[in-house]
Amino acid sequence: MRADQSVESSRAQVAAAETTTSASAEEASVQLPSPSVPRWAVIGTFLLLLVASIAYGRAFLIPIVLGFLLALLFSPVRRFLERRGLPSGLSARSGRPST
Repeated sequence: MRADQSVESSRAQVAAAETTTSASAEEASVQLPSPSVPRWAVIGTFLLLLVASIAYGRAFLIPIVLGFLLALLFSPVRRFLERRGLPSGLSARSGRPST
């Protein structure tokens, strides 16, 4: 009898799961209304936040950008010196002022 009861309870659980799955599929197909915010407002807000974050992080970003630009500027000099046989550490050091 216990085997019959467990089989019946298993069938009931499977049937309940199928009902839940079909209900979930129906709920998933319901489309929500799209937000009515204009695209230009989203882009404008993003640009405003971008400019504000750059202005706020100016003390941190200026040395980073300056270092990147100097690396781009001295990269041809470093490559030239490396091609002439100067080791890479010395060729990189030659682009910086001595301390």
